[in-house]
Amino acid sequence: MCVAPRLFETKRASYFFQNFELRMSELSAPSDATASKLNLGVARARPKVQAQQIDYALHTLGWASFQDLCASVFEVVFSRPVAVYSKTHDGGRDGSFKGFVNWPLDPNETRDSTLQTKHVSRPDTSLTLAHLAEERKKVQSLVQMGRAHSYVVMTNATVTATEARKIEDAFISDGVLEFSILGRDWINKKIHENAKIRATVPRLYGLGDLSWIVDERAIAQAMEVLGSLGNDMRCYVRTKAHLKSVDALLKHGFVLLIGEPAAGKSTIAANLAMAAIDISGCDVVRVTGPSDIVKHWNPHEKDRFFWVDDAFGSTQYNQDSADQWNKVLPTMAAALKCGNRFVLTSRDYIWRRARQDLKVESFKPLLEGRVVIYTEELTKSEKERILYNHIKFGDQPPFRRLQMKPQLESIAALPNFKPEIARRLGNSLFTRDLDWTPDGLKKFVDAPRQFLGDVIRQLDPAARAAVALIFLNGGRVASPIADDKSVRMIETTLGVSRPAIKPAMEHLNNTLFLHIVESGQTYWTYKHPTISDAYAELISAQPELIDIYLRGAKLTSILQEVVYGTKTIKGAKLRVPRKLYGVLASRLQEAQPRAQRLFLLTRTDSEFRKKYLKLNTQALSYEIGFGNPLVRDVQSQFFVCAGREGLLSKADHRHIVEQFKHEIINFGDVTFLLDDDYIEFLGPKALSELMETARLDLAPRYAEFVSGFAGECDEDDPESFFDDNVQALEALEALFPDDSEIVGHVQAAHAVIDETVNEVKERSTQSDDDDSWRYDGEHYSGASYRSTPSTTPSFSLNRPHSIFDDIDK
Repeated sequence: MCVAPRLFETKRASYFFQNFELRMSELSAPSDATASKLNLGVARARPKVQAQQIDYALHTLGWASFQDLCASVFEVVFSRPVAVYSKTHDGGRDGSFKGFVNWPLDPNETRDSTLQTKHVSRPDTSLTLAHLAEERKKVQSLVQMGRAHSYVVMTNATVTATEARKIEDAFISDGVLEFSILGRDWINKKIHENAKIRATVPRLYGLGDLSWIVDERAIAQAMEVLGSLGNDMRCYVRTKAHLKSVDALLKHGFVLLIGEPAAGKSTIAANLAMAAIDISGCDVVRVTGPSDIVKHWNPHEKDRFFWVDDAFGSTQYNQDSADQWNKVLPTMAAALKCGNRFVLTSRDYIWRRARQDLKVESFKPLLEGRVVIYTEELTKSEKERILYNHIKFGDQPPFRRLQMKPQLESIAALPNFKPEIARRLGNSLFTRDLDWTPDGLKKFVDAPRQFLGDVIRQLDPAARAAVALIFLNGGRVASPIADDKSVRMIETTLGVSRPAIKPAMEHLNNTLFLHIVESGQTYWTYKHPTISDAYAELISAQPELIDIYLRGAKLTSILQEVVYGTKTIKGAKLRVPRKLYGVLASRLQEAQPRAQRLFLLTRTDSEFRKKYLKLNTQALSYEIGFGNPLVRDVQSQFFVCAGREGLLSKADHRHIVEQFKHEIINFGDVTFLLDDDYIEFLGPKALSELMETARLDLAPRYAEFVSGFAGECDEDDPESFFDDNVQALEALEALFPDDSEIVGHVQAAHAVIDETVNEVKERSTQSDDDDSWRYDGEHYSGASYRSTPSTTPSFSLNRPHSIFDDIDK
């Protein structure tokens, strides 16, 4: 019985890369100065020398991944589709193609040929005819069935010219019309020469060096990207989520990667960034938030790749960022039109909250370009390959790999399996006290935070101090480590000196910690954000440690990571008990009034607010300013809340009413006058006053008001540009339903909007001036994998029946 071949979805990935401007054939050898930088932080199995001798450590891939790689190389080099069959019942061959490799493919070609791979786990293996004994047993049957007109063997072993002639003569005598054997040096050379191959098999970036880059700026950026992943790049598995991300970039130049913690969002983003550097020579800019996008965007430069990790908050939603994002969305739209690209990541529960405050309707890619990553959507094969790679590249001794080997397929099939679980299982630090029974391994997958907490508890004092220092500094600390307040706090409370912390970090680099470079500055950070989550859980159970944190942590960390009293925010790292009110209040006084109000509204309960504002009245009277619409603005929401709780004086209330009047006159915002919370806050007298302002001072000039900024209308989506104004006009009609003058003013304003939208549509062209990076199906010339069910009888295979069969080798 035969099974259908596995379909390798590289076509969409190829689309992303086909038209980029960089031509690898034009690259020259790097300078000595450049080459000296190539050994930094890149995984390799042996010392690398000149470009033509690059070794991608193919023996470390495992047979299944090597088979995938060979299919990608073959398809790109020989420009023809390949059907690759599943690991059992493959009809005596790993893959099939049409025609002869030494002749161009005729579209009407029907002659069937065979692709066979031979993977060896020893890097010094030299292939001989004896290694292909099993293949020769099957080749005559394939010839008789017309399945081996051409027969190609691809291997990661070395092949001498003498042995190649012997092997070729033997297969020709078996009836093959054309025979080719492609060895390790040939495969390495093709990978080095062809950026499309590297992009479709991204883990290659973690196996070879970077000598394919000749620009020193690009080398520095590539090193930053690789450094952000540590050793994870070489374990990368291209999943459906990766391919969907490529599709989103093709269609919109934008992708938002959403998923659970440890789902692999940042790893996908990093691989997209590496491909952008490799293929198009993109200038990769890794930014921390919306303000950095404005800072780094240059309207005269295109092909920049902006990467924003945890765009809306690292472990919980940062509500103050919504207004910043809303302001920068027009800039991002303009940047997209110039050929720039954006990749954002966010935890799923944070995105659900952020979406409520973002003006997503004014930035269509934020809706259409979204790629949702849920680990349960990983296929069985993807999970197994992820687990295989992390075990194979991990530091577990052979006896331990042999012990877990029978359970690995079951582990990959568990509902709670995630890529980060695979990484920990491959690292002996995380499995010191693991019960290696099936039940123990299941618990390791199902309760990862508990196990991670146990690991942190068992660290030596210097390593625990290193974990604490990074936590105190909000997730990363500058390197070299300075003698600052947080370090002195660690020395005083934990008894560990600064000189002892650095060796501990170095010892656990790529395990618990990462030494990274961003924009020329080096930092120590956690290997994965879940380490911060686990440490926060440990602190929460020890009030004395919360006290230490509040006194020693950076103020920005406190404002973004803690909640007080009965307040609940999903993802908040610490809950401050009431007995530590004084410590928290003292630190909050250091913040600017706007930051104080945001914290008071979103992270404390009414008891804290009442107690704090009684002694800190400046928070009610300084730096008052609102965004619009008011109903979405957190600062205005604070004053509505404070009014409801009786925390405002008459003078305070009057000042806010005047500010609301300013919003009506200058920004045309009246929607809040229909909101029950704002109506209650205003009271009948102030509400009547503001409605009169809207009727007399806003409505008669709304058409003129809209005309004043109509010239800024977005050519890509002119209707959405006026969404807030349309809502305001609808609010005016609702506020004054029987006022004919208001109706006339509203109609006049609508007329201006409609006229502007029509004019913009008429003069707008087909989007970007340079569309070369976008997919054009009619001009696509690359090959793609196709699934063509095998009709040949099955043979017993001289290869593993499970991807894990060689895991202990």
